[in-house]
Amino acid sequence: MAELDKFETMFLPEHKDIYVKKLKVLMSRGPLSKKFKNIMDEYLLTNFNLEGSSGKLSLKSRKAFYSVLEEATKLVYPNDSVRKVLQKAFLNIKNKIIKRNSRLRSEFRQTKNNQKNNDNTITFYNCK
Repeated sequence: MAELDKFETMFLPEHKDIYVKKLKVLMSRGPLSKKFKNIMDEYLLTNFNLEGSSGKLSLKSRKAFYSVLEEATKLVYPNDSVRKVLQKAFLNIKNKIIKRNSRLRSEFRQTKNNQKNNDNTITFYNCK
């Protein structure tokens, strides 16, 4: 989040085109939900949404970053609503993170149960 704040304070409007072009390149190579990970880290993706609803921070409140993101999105997806494209990308990312975390919790519980079962097993050896 510090990098996003730094971007906001150091942003120069005359360099906006450079940032838009870079984001456009990142966004145009495959599904936006996958490419977002090259633009924002997972912490930001899980703690921000467009409007700042549901206890999350608002991406729109980061005016410089959002204006660059919005313009790049318009260039890559000219026939779609920017809001819908970004919301869909955030939703897909959130769902992938939730599924991954659920899978990891399940694997952890399974491993813990296996260890517990192994600890309770008594092994008899053939003693002569």
